Amino acid sequence: MRRTLMLTIAAAVMLPLAAAAQERMPHEEGFERHLFPPELVMRHQQQLQLTDQQRNTIKEAVQQLHTQTVEYHFQLQEQNQALSEMLARESVDSRAALAQMGRMLDIEGQVKRMHLELLIRIKNTLTAEQQEQLGSMREHQEQSRLMHEGREPHREMEHGMQMEHRRR
Repeated sequence: MRRTLMLTIAAAVMLPLAAAAQERMPHEEGFERHLFPPELVMRHQQQLQLTDQQRNTIKEAVQQLHTQTVEYHFQLQEQNQALSEMLARESVDSRAALAQMGRMLDIEGQVKRMHLELLIRIKNTLTAEQQEQLGSMREHQEQSRLMHEGREPHREMEHGMQMEHRRR
């Protein structure tokens, strides 16, 4: 019974996320396509001709995020342990378990907001030309990846547009 309840809660949380992730195509993601992860920027820093100031700003922002998220990671582990203990009982108080899950989701939301702040800070550090270059590089990498996997990039784009149309 306990195991069934734990699996049901896990499935209820994870399945919608997995389905949404499958629907999205990397080049048709949503707001993410307008932002640039630090790994991408730093991988192409010479081609982008990043200035020392830009490089330092990005490096400091990443370090700050790492420092902040460590504490949230520990909090999330504590909250996860508390939920696990609740679900291990023979009889589970559903209100308490759902409230505990809510606390976990709040922490995860905070971390996601901090990641978004980082990506915005990186974008605002880059010039318009650098952003355009990165967009082209990302698009080229995505097309290469699809071709390597034996898929046709234009069909993937059509599929992504169809999925976006269905969501509206």
